[in-house]
Amino acid sequence: MKQEMKQEMETRNNRECERLIDRLSIDGLDGHNKSVEWLLESCELLGAEVQGKPSDNHYDSEVFEIRLSGKDSGVDYRIKVQYRPEILRLLGKRIDGVNLDSFKEIETIYTPFSRMVEFDTSWFDHTRREWARFCIVPKRQRHSDIPAEHVAGIYPVTQVWPLDRIVSLMHALNDDLRSAMMPEMDTLRRELCSAYPLSWFEGLTDERLDFEEVSTYVTHLKDLIDTSSWEEFTDTAEAFEPIAEMLREANSARRETRDQVTGRPMEVE
Repeated sequence: MKQEMKQEMETRNNRECERLIDRLSIDGLDGHNKSVEWLLESCELLGAEVQGKPSDNHYDSEVFEIRLSGKDSGVDYRIKVQYRPEILRLLGKRIDGVNLDSFKEIETIYTPFSRMVEFDTSWFDHTRREWARFCIVPKRQRHSDIPAEHVAGIYPVTQVWPLDRIVSLMHALNDDLRSAMMPEMDTLRRELCSAYPLSWFEGLTDERLDFEEVSTYVTHLKDLIDTSSWEEFTDTAEAFEPIAEMLREANSARRETRDQVTGRPMEVE
């Protein structure tokens, strides 16, 4: 019965992905179309569910949702995407004249075309039984002394096609316990201080995970949140790294045995 339900969900998800390809693809805009394919391939890889929201569609946009979980945290995430194809078609008229490897030119594009794709991110709060929105885009002002190469982090500035940013976000959320250790992910750290313990109590984590491990991890997140400079952050992170590595290895071992039981392909770290 469970296998039949799983196959039905996969079939429904595949149909929704096919509809998204038709709705989001734009003739002649190869870079964007490859981005659409990458998005859907990532959904399959991460076990994410795509849900069309036709009732929410506005006259100038398409709306859909992507739902996925942290692979070790068990936290349920939702990315709600609002996509405006007409703006993207305008961008496509002269995109050949833009140097997509230029930081300056990409930054210039983002200002007038920022409404191409808008999205918000939420995690499911089991105490309120509702989705809790949060902003995961790294805030540059949090640690103003972070070296420039670290600021872009999960979102490289050269990602001109907006759906590429959604893909990066999906991977960050799927590996949320590791992502939250990055300097620029201050908001994710704060959310996981609540989301991770609640996920454990809800039974969404591996049943072999002891709460002591959850507590150790969350305590470290709070230590990182309390830092006020790049140097203090790196010192705190480096001091915790041996313990962090032990936690990662324990999660990986549990995941490996779980995948062997379920028949899922083993994940590459």
